Amino acid sequence: MPTLEHETTAQLFHDNHELAPFLLASLGLPVPAGEVTIGDSNLSVPDPGLALPRKEQSPLARRADVVTIIGETAAPELVVVDEIQLDPPDLRKWWSWLVYIAVAGSRYLCPVTLLVLALKDETARKCAAIFETGHPRLRLELQLITRHNTPDPGIPRAAPFASQLTVLGVMNGKYRLDDPQTQAYVLDQLARTDPKLQASYTDSVLQVASEAARQAMEESMRTKYRTTLVDTLLAEGRAEGQAEAAHKLLLGILATRGIAVPEAVSARIMACTDTDLLESWALRAVTAAGLDEVFAE
Repeated sequence: MPTLEHETTAQLFHDNHELAPFLLASLGLPVPAGEVTIGDSNLSVPDPGLALPRKEQSPLARRADVVTIIGETAAPELVVVDEIQLDPPDLRKWWSWLVYIAVAGSRYLCPVTLLVLALKDETARKCAAIFETGHPRLRLELQLITRHNTPDPGIPRAAPFASQLTVLGVMNGKYRLDDPQTQAYVLDQLARTDPKLQASYTDSVLQVASEAARQAMEESMRTKYRTTLVDTLLAEGRAEGQAEAAHKLLLGILATRGIAVPEAVSARIMACTDTDLLESWALRAVTAAGLDEVFAE
């Protein structure tokens, strides 16, 4: 079953389509200029598995985590198959990666690069190997991103990808959140994140943190690192002299966090005209595990 680390890392490529070309360039590979889009991740081939026992048959659908297309859709110049690997790959995974390359190449008729993001050190070591296929001169060597070569979000050329690189660094262990200085660095980057992505990125980072680190970061978010999203919308509400903006903010944060709001609770929020109280609820909603924490006395 996909993990939070896996799903969060895959989502980064959808949030910023230029991430894959940037990571390839950071590895020193030539990357063509041109439009970047996300393609169909279904890289399947007919596989009836007639010669294998049923329990050994391969599934018909083979899906890469993300497929990034560089160049015009009708005539791409490069296809990048982005794979997020949490655990060391087994033999089936290596052969699946070869299938991805072959199917993508035959579909788009252009070069294909396999980019693997290893989320653990042991996985990185296994992925650094060269896979011998048995065919003369046909070997698979991965383009690999690990915690050791994940670009620093603070370098100038990484500015368009700072938020995604920060979250990636948390997911692959580049940033150890038990260190207070690292917590401050990560929170500072999250505070600069696009408001549309800020809540989901913050939530993912807090979920993978240890309990002590999460509590420390939540306290910092309530004080020094109040989120840009919260502060901006609350300022708009105060400027209008109305509570409607605060209502919208609070309900929006709860929806983004995936916290269900019963009709009675929604009515309570809409009936409240105390903007200070609404602001307090909104700040709690950024990190709360449920409604009880949001409305605690």
